[in-house]
Amino acid sequence: MASAPPLSELQGWLAAVWTTREGVDAALKSPAGEKARRWISELRPPSARDRLAVYSDAYFLRLLESLGSEFPAVKRALGEDNFRKLIADYLSRHHSDSPNLSDLGSKLAEFSAAHALSKRFPYLGDLCRLEWEVLSALYTDRLPPLDPAVFSRLSPADWEKAALVFDPTLSLLEVSWPVDRLWAQRSSPAKAARCVWRTPRPGKLAVWRDDEWVRVESLEQEAFLTLESLMRGTSLPAACAASGAEADELKSWFAAWAKEGLIKGLR
Repeated sequence: MASAPPLSELQGWLAAVWTTREGVDAALKSPAGEKARRWISELRPPSARDRLAVYSDAYFLRLLESLGSEFPAVKRALGEDNFRKLIADYLSRHHSDSPNLSDLGSKLAEFSAAHALSKRFPYLGDLCRLEWEVLSALYTDRLPPLDPAVFSRLSPADWEKAALVFDPTLSLLEVSWPVDRLWAQRSSPAKAARCVWRTPRPGKLAVWRDDEWVRVESLEQEAFLTLESLMRGTSLPAACAASGAEADELKSWFAAWAKEGLIKGLR
């Protein structure tokens, strides 16, 4: 028998067999598959082919399970079969190449927006984007609560250039479909009525994590644009002036943002 190949080569051949989208039979006909098979004992039962197939199926099912837990609203909206097809197509283009499995879905929103299923489910890209932002909020550390005393220490001159510091879990999302409704139904039984829209219904969403879980809230356009401006570092006076909102409306927005823990300080 020829000397054994380096472990890294054998691992590479096996990875090629287990990750081939067309299945283990097609993979074994490839150059990598033929090389790998030489080093798999032909014990019956099960055969070398069947033992390789077990690992091949398990690899895909583990990734499918992981993405299903991270994109539950997408899975529910599409149904089991369509979701499986979407993920199979996605993995053929975007392999798992990070030691952190939570990174696997980072390109799913962009991919799904151009997928054939988006013709039947036009909100698919928006829903994937929303769930990715939810996942990002879960894995982002929050800042300590706001200390109200920082406001009392500002002089009038300081206020002119003061900018708010927001919690890093906060993100803003413009969507063409009200996918926050589908996200809210993510844990409902699959037989429950699903939201279906014939024409786009644009919306503005805020996503952040509070003490319990991730929050998704719809915002009016003026509040969204003001919050977006402040998050970019625009000073308080400039952002408030550009908003065009009345003083009472501004107070209402800032009170809500402070209450929800979005504002964490000043700089």
